[in-house]
Amino acid sequence: MSEPVLSAPASAAPLPEPLPDTLADTIRIDAAQPLFAGHFPGAPILPGVMQLAFAQRLLDRLDGGPWRLRRVGRCKFAAPVVPGMTVSARLVPLRLRDEGWLELRYELRDIDAGDAVLVRAELSAARA
Repeated sequence: MSEPVLSAPASAAPLPEPLPDTLADTIRIDAAQPLFAGHFPGAPILPGVMQLAFAQRLLDRLDGGPWRLRRVGRCKFAAPVVPGMTVSARLVPLRLRDEGWLELRYELRDIDAGDAVLVRAELSAARA
């Protein structure tokens, strides 16, 4: 499992050609996180905004940035993410639009349940 990425690189290098196929990370959902105390007591689930934050962590690794999420479209939360799960976050760059927006596909999958899809979304990012 990788360490959390806390900030994007400072340089604005050009994008790699061709775009990388997939950016991925494996994350263990830690029950000790304070956010679970209030979301929801007795039946904790990871808030959706935190599930999408994993996509930003992956974007922070992409050259040509720093990149920031600007749009979330067609987002489906298929199943709850609960403490103790091990998930795989996958971000697939699809294309760079002329105006500098990067279109991406994002999935969060439950590794412990045969790679079942937990979240699927279409995202757009722009240089920060």
